[in-house]
Amino acid sequence: METSSVYVEAEIEAQRFKWVESEKAGADLGEHAVRGWVRKHWWGFLRARWLQHLRGERFWVELDRGDFGLLKREFQDDALLLDRILDRLAAGQENLDVIRWAQEWGIPIERVLRILEALDVNSRRLIHRFDPPDVPPVKIDPAWLSWQGGTIPRIAWAIGKEGDFDSLPVLGDALEEAGCTDPVILNHCRAGRPACNWSWLVDLILWGTP
Repeated sequence: METSSVYVEAEIEAQRFKWVESEKAGADLGEHAVRGWVRKHWWGFLRARWLQHLRGERFWVELDRGDFGLLKREFQDDALLLDRILDRLAAGQENLDVIRWAQEWGIPIERVLRILEALDVNSRRLIHRFDPPDVPPVKIDPAWLSWQGGTIPRIAWAIGKEGDFDSLPVLGDALEEAGCTDPVILNHCRAGRPACNWSWLVDLILWGTP
């Protein structure tokens, strides 16, 4: 039986993403790009591996051994419906999307719910080493980003690219001059280098999401 590591394969994918993004930027973006991959792709990557594991197609060592091949064992009598549901989940649809699809096509909802309960995809998570901590609910005003021809994104880019989190107070001064009065944002900047060497604010400015 072929065995694989979710984390090893994820690191390969993240490094590919970093290379592509660094080529676009004309500079090595380092861990900043890897964090970008985690935000954009980690959950979808993990979901696809869980489905492989549940189908018995590939054994991933970090996932529950008892779940390997579960779907083949449990739903031999409903294989066609199972495949259709798995295709939709692999494409990024959620349980509610699957239920609506079943209702539109007149598929007995009890059969669908039985499969979704066995899959329980949304509870099957692994923590990535770059999963961000809790982020405060703040908003970035587009006017701040366009202030002085994009000064704030340029400062944020320099901080993220170089890992120069000691310059967060400079970013805070620029934000304040641009009209930001949010104490959460300004206090984050004034606190200087975060202990985790990562700034949710920098990612929020550059990527639109922490």
